[in-house]
Amino acid sequence: YYNYRRTDPPANNKICAWTNQNNRTVIIPFLFLRHVLVSIFKDAGYKLSDSMFTKHADYSKLVVYNSLTCNSLLTDFTYTLVDIFTGMHLPNMAVSDFLTGIETHFNCRFFIDNTMKNARCISVDDILKSTDHIEFSDRIEKVSSDLTTHKTGFLFKMSLDSDDTALDSSSSIEDIFVGRINPSVEKVSDLPQFPYAEIGEIRFVESANEFYNLSSLTKTWAAAPILKSYIFSQFLFRDFSEKIDSKFSSLGLIEAPDEVMCKNKLSEWNNISPRIFFTKYQNIEKPTMIGTSQTNNFGLFFNQNNNLYDLHYKAYFNWFMQARLVKVVKQMTFQELKSLDFSKKYRINGLDYLIKDVRVTFNRDKIKPATLEMYKV
Repeated sequence: YYNYRRTDPPANNKICAWTNQNNRTVIIPFLFLRHVLVSIFKDAGYKLSDSMFTKHADYSKLVVYNSLTCNSLLTDFTYTLVDIFTGMHLPNMAVSDFLTGIETHFNCRFFIDNTMKNARCISVDDILKSTDHIEFSDRIEKVSSDLTTHKTGFLFKMSLDSDDTALDSSSSIEDIFVGRINPSVEKVSDLPQFPYAEIGEIRFVESANEFYNLSSLTKTWAAAPILKSYIFSQFLFRDFSEKIDSKFSSLGLIEAPDEVMCKNKLSEWNNISPRIFFTKYQNIEKPTMIGTSQTNNFGLFFNQNNNLYDLHYKAYFNWFMQARLVKVVKQMTFQELKSLDFSKKYRINGLDYLIKDVRVTFNRDKIKPATLEMYKV
């Protein structure tokens, strides 16, 4: 974590930070997300293999926000400035909600091996792009027809803390524009013309990666790049019928530079919604760490370059819109069942699938054929 404990004199192993006048400031430890994830699984007796947050050049700098000060400024919780109560610097939520929240926010999955006591965190995007597969054609008894009703759109929405006045004005403006957004289209030529579309209507054009607005003056569609700066915590894809709610968000930007801030009251430290942000090293007047919601390669809000949608959801949405869910009946051995890996592609008669669900009945003398629901990749 940073705002870290100093061990060199004259700090005497206390939690310290200094202003230019060498006065102690408000000290709030922020735990690195990678450290939190490793600790959660370690405490449960598992070893986490994580290429997404622990080794990634940008994601390894993510920290979890909190506002619990160590300066004994709170009357309901007093620090001694000797010990660090790390658990108190995390969101007030269940561990399972924290992990599923990370899965949703970054479109990744935790895969657990209870036998070997291993856990893996893998990006869904990496799973879809992988060319590796496991041959699965042997002893297939049946592959059914399409079972799925195709999705027609998605709405991804972050949970913004209504008590954070730094985000309040931005979210109010965002809601005004979101209320005028209609289903996105693939090409500019797909935009419905007036009077079949209402004046002021907004639609996202996927091929242009741009919002378009139906002008009240010309009654024609025109690109409206400025809208991207206002719509930051929600992404609407096609008719946004399928809702994806993320428990996580980030922190609002201040004027300059690209630092972030939070304006919840200090007394609300135990009820702040989960938020993450990046650490950034700078050395202007003196070496220091600052917080930011974006790096050169990644942005935590949708109005930033290389954001969550661009890097983790765009390919997934396009795939899932067309994904076929089929039912496969296969006679499997105990070892095959034991070694099933939901992060791998399985090839049946030249076609690749991902496993969604497995059901099998064990009798005393034999294993009945397994029924698997699988997505065609």
